[in-house]
Amino acid sequence: TKGEMQEMAEWLGLMQNDVAAHTMQGMQSSMSTFTRKMNNLYFKANGMQLFNDSMRIAALSAAERYIIKHRGDPQKMHELGITAKDVKLRSNGRLDIYGGNEAIQRALYRYVESSVIRPNPGQQSTWMQDPRFALLAHMKRFSYGFEKLLLQRANKEMQGGNVKPYAMLLAGVPVMLAV
Repeated sequence: TKGEMQEMAEWLGLMQNDVAAHTMQGMQSSMSTFTRKMNNLYFKANGMQLFNDSMRIAALSAAERYIIKHRGDPQKMHELGITAKDVKLRSNGRLDIYGGNEAIQRALYRYVESSVIRPNPGQQSTWMQDPRFALLAHMKRFSYGFEKLLLQRANKEMQGGNVKPYAMLLAGVPVMLAV
């Protein structure tokens, strides 16, 4: 259920109480307390906090299904830093993440973090930390995320002989051109 997935996401440290804190990461240190509070309120009011939380819960759900489905595939398990013996299921068929199963916890965290476009300040140019360039930096982060998450993964799959990710990306081009 969504409640159970949200609880799991919170337990794994995947949920942020403050999406603005991450989105505005390098700039928040230069904001006054009032500005920071208003920024946080804005992200909650416009639904971005809820959207971000929903995306992270959806990514966690996908991660759990992926691990269960591919637990017999050593290559896919290796990408997440786990082996088939790390995958333990509870009686309801869900992953057992609570019994000190740190390898699965790290794999779920890794999957979610690699599924959500969120470049950190260490991956950004210095000018992107300057509040004067916030809008431009925000647009640049999208380009970075698209390349990092989608194109690099598609290239990796292509090297393994799987062309399906590129086919899916190309199928979206007419929509991008129409918008």
